[in-house]
Order: sequence, then C-alpha cells, then structure tokens
Amino acid sequence: MGLSIFLLAGRSEHQRRQTVAWINQGLKDRHFPLHEEPQASLFKDIYLPEIEWRYSTSECIEFLAAKFIEDPSWIPPTKREDYQVISTTSHCKIFQSRRSHIVCLPKNFGCYVPVDLKLPLLYQYPELGSSVTFRDELNELAIKLNFNLGTYTPHFEALRIEREQELAADPFGQEKWILLCLYNLATASINYGSAMVFAG
Repeated sequence: MGLSIFLLAGRSEHQRRQTVAWINQGLKDRHFPLHEEPQASLFKDIYLPEIEWRYSTSECIEFLAAKFIEDPSWIPPTKREDYQVISTTSHCKIFQSRRSHIVCLPKNFGCYVPVDLKLPLLYQYPELGSSVTFRDELNELAIKLNFNLGTYTPHFEALRIEREQELAADPFGQEKWILLCLYNLATASINYGSAMVFAG
C-alpha cells in the first residue's frame, strides 16, 4: 500500500467539496475558523508538488523526530550503523500525546490546513493538523540535523537531481530526502492557502 501527499487545490471539484466539508466539521467542533479553498482556476498554470511512497518510507522520519523529542540533546551519529532507533513503546507514547505533526503523520487519510492550529492535534479529528506548525517542526528538525532545506522547489525530480550527491553520502540521506519533500509540500500549502492532503 502507498501513501499519496498532495495539495487539495489541484483536485476535482467533487473531491475539494467533500474534503473541505470534512475539514470544516473538525474545525467547527473545536471553534476554529472554517477553511476555504482557493478557486481551482487559479492553479491552471501552476505546478503543485505531490509525492507517493510506501507507508514505511515516512516511518523513518517519524522515528527520527521522536528520537529528538525523547532526548533533545541527542546528537545524530556520523555512521548509520551507530544509530539506535527509538523503541516502539517510546514512539507510541509520543504519538499518543499528539504533540508532533511529524510523529503523527496520517497513514490512511488526513489533512494539514494552512492555519496556525494550537497543539496538541485535535483528538476528535487526529488526522487534522496545521501545515504551518508542520513546516515549523520540519524546519526545527532540519536545524538539529544541520541540514539546509534550500529554497522552495515544487519539482521533486529536479530537487532529487540537485541534492542527489549530497544525500547519497549522508548517513541520514533517506530521512533528509523525505524532510525536503514534506517541507516543500507544507510550504506550497501555506503559499497557496490550500490544504495538504494525505491519502492512503
């Protein structure tokens, strides 16, 4: 099974209406302002980023983010074989606290909207979060990894070619590639005012 991540702005009118209704039910229940998607016609000539990968692909960045939450002073090793993954028990505790958008990445369906929702994530709608907070978390993780996220690049193939050599030589190259993709998706969500959708 795979996980697709994309902006709602580039989808059909039916999918937009259906997803916005789900989002706004969650926002309404928590007394947040309702979300309104920009008109689809505005994006006719704009390339919107999207990615598809296995569920297990995103798990490596979830566990890495959880590692820093468990021990903020942790320093990533220079060799991959010296990296001890956080225990599943500790990861589950952090997940259940709903205090990390990265650790709580939706697996089947979810949306991160471009508004600054307060943490923890909504308990009634655990798959509804903030692309603003999400991008902030990704930026913080990049700083801890001493990793330059660069400028906004929606074309992931061009991004891969640009950063390929750098990431190939890095013991955390896979996590940093995922970090780059998610950061650009969150940035696009904020720039265009469109919800970031996770669909399994």
